[in-house]
Amino acid sequence: MTPGRRDSGPEPLRAVIVDFLERTGLSRQLEAGRLGRIWAEVVGPELSCRTRVVGTLRGGVLRIEVDSPALLGELRGFESERLHDGMRERFKRTYIRKLNFQLGTWEKTTDGKEK
Repeated sequence: MTPGRRDSGPEPLRAVIVDFLERTGLSRQLEAGRLGRIWAEVVGPELSCRTRVVGTLRGGVLRIEVDSPALLGELRGFESERLHDGMRERFKRTYIRKLNFQLGTWEKTTDGKEK
């Protein structure tokens, strides 16, 4: 039973799971993982190993870290609209207002994947 509610019988399992995911913060982690997977599909293998989604959507803004200043300039200047359209196409129910590219660093293995 959810705190503060009177016992009016059993809650639907879906409501219990959603409540659990929200209270534990797992829903944001699941959203971040989903955003990362879709981002990798949109940009393809060459760029997915050089970029990554940071966190979750906040105010319709999706933050993307990029591994080099040159790539940062390319994505901001030439690829932003195409990538934004690709993300919006896959997230029809979620409003993605803007892609915010920023320079970031992270350790990668020899095959380009994050450690």
